[in-house]
Amino acid sequence: MTFSDENYSVLIDTNAMISISLLFEACNYISVSCDSPIETIKDKFDQEFENCKDYIEFEEIKKGSNCFAYLLKKREEFPSNIEYNFSLLSEFEIRKAILEHQYHKDMTRRGMPFRIRRKNPLHIQFSYDYQNDVLDYWRNIKANIENFNIQITCPEYQDGVMRDTIDVISTIVSKHIALGSQDLYLYSLAIKCCCNEIITYDSDFRDTINQLRTREEYRSRKEAIIQELIQLDPYNLEFEDTGTISLPEGKKGKE
Repeated sequence: MTFSDENYSVLIDTNAMISISLLFEACNYISVSCDSPIETIKDKFDQEFENCKDYIEFEEIKKGSNCFAYLLKKREEFPSNIEYNFSLLSEFEIRKAILEHQYHKDMTRRGMPFRIRRKNPLHIQFSYDYQNDVLDYWRNIKANIENFNIQITCPEYQDGVMRDTIDVISTIVSKHIALGSQDLYLYSLAIKCCCNEIITYDSDFRDTINQLRTREEYRSRKEAIIQELIQLDPYNLEFEDTGTISLPEGKKGKE
């Protein structure tokens, strides 16, 4: 966690990681490398993935490809000093998303139409192996990502990070900008970790934090947040070094 110009830190939102996980699942199925051009992935997807299109949409694969390409680009820009952060809250969310994905996959194999299964009529009857279908699936996704020299870090495993995020940073942010609880936590965590960027496909969240950074009408709110952060470590050091504190920018990966 650093604010040095020679280092870079990103926080990956749940929705971005879900898209990446679907990219890896699709590419594994069609035997294409996940860093292949999107045109190559689409051609193979159209040829070989017909039976799975009912529970994986290509637009999600495309999002995952764009996001993964962006992570690789950042790795090239900062080969030895970039941090890829993924919150414990986001891991909790992605486990639920993986379980939902397994449910739709299982119901598709049984021939249940999407218009019926989207109402979740049989969740209580849905048979699954949580260790294999969720935990191992997620561990395999992380391992595959790390094969591309992208190391995923959970900041909350560091002592005091979650406490400071909730008790200190989120309190400062909430005085000046109203965010939903999950967005507030992730934004506060990104500030706590001195992240340069939050990679998210949530356009409302992304637009809000970017407007706070750049819009003239929000300057007083941004400056008020900065003034409170200046009183804390390590932001006081950043302020002494640069004369300001940079708040995280919202990105959605490769355009």
